[in-house]
Amino acid sequence: MDIMPFILNFLKSFFPFSEIEEFYLKDMAILIQGILQGKLQISRIAESSMVKIHRTTLSRFLSDHDEFFKEIKVRFQALLLKKSTKTLVVDDTHLERKSKDIPYSKYVYDHAKKRYHIAQVLLTIGTFVEGKFTVTDMLFSEGKSKNDMLIDWLRENGKEGYTLIADSWYSHGQIVESCVKWFGMDMIGAVKSNLKFEGKKIGLKEKEIAFDKEVKIKGHLFKIHEEIGYF
Repeated sequence: MDIMPFILNFLKSFFPFSEIEEFYLKDMAILIQGILQGKLQISRIAESSMVKIHRTTLSRFLSDHDEFFKEIKVRFQALLLKKSTKTLVVDDTHLERKSKDIPYSKYVYDHAKKRYHIAQVLLTIGTFVEGKFTVTDMLFSEGKSKNDMLIDWLRENGKEGYTLIADSWYSHGQIVESCVKWFGMDMIGAVKSNLKFEGKKIGLKEKEIAFDKEVKIKGHLFKIHEEIGYF
């Protein structure tokens, strides 16, 4: 089924690009139709009897128009988040490499493996909407700290009204203050074990805490204590 006219109308309705030529939108529609038909290779999409376009045309379209695809991504995200909670998730990982000559590679400590190794530090930022995580950006560390990279990204991309969710690495005064005071965001983060809190029971050893309840899940016993604390 040739659904390209419907895809073109959709693109024109939701993504009006006055500065983009009509044939670029046609290339976009061809790619979307091919993906909907289950064709994940450019050559297979181009060979379709309904398209009959040279594969290099689509290849150039994908590789030479970064601004177009950046704008498409922004507009898609705006549609997805229009009626949803605006949640932003950040995390990082190490991509282990064999040589420091590979771009962005450096000698770093892996807390999960408890050893030093050569790796690329990759910061991943994405939205979480209705149970689905969508990657927004993936950034390689180029000498900046992960906290500085995140703050720079938030400053450039403007996420006012979002809630940032992160692990304990990002539960840092620099991040919390930037989100709340400067970017108009809330933040939910895990707490590092070495942070000091005010509170009668916080900081006491396990045997000194009166746990509120115990829960058994899949054979494992979990002790639970809850208290509101302040930095």
